[in-house]
Amino acid sequence: MRIQRTAMALVLALSFMGAGLHCSQDKGQGVSGEYQVQGSNPDGSPYRGTVQITRDGDAYKFEWNIAGQQYSGVGVREGDTLTVDWGQQDPVVYQVQDDGNRLVGSWAAGQANEELNR
Repeated sequence: MRIQRTAMALVLALSFMGAGLHCSQDKGQGVSGEYQVQGSNPDGSPYRGTVQITRDGDAYKFEWNIAGQQYSGVGVREGDTLTVDWGQQDPVVYQVQDDGNRLVGSWAAGQANEELNR
């Protein structure tokens, strides 16, 4: 009985330590910051601009400036996928690459693409 309690305490302690390590790694810069935007619209026309990404709890706020137009959205990251609702029918879905220095995404149901680079 005593061995079981000790083993259970050890398992719980290691679980909490692992959770702490995961949280501390996630609290770094991650994908927060300013990026250069390059993409193509559903009609194939290119666009460029910037986006500022700010972490807000478990979500990320996006503020795009594309050719003088302002757009905003809120995203949620699950693993290396970052899905951003920006008020349109389809979200922007990014794949996080290069430790968050590059995000490659698509929008308009895959008919348009966008790349963000620090």
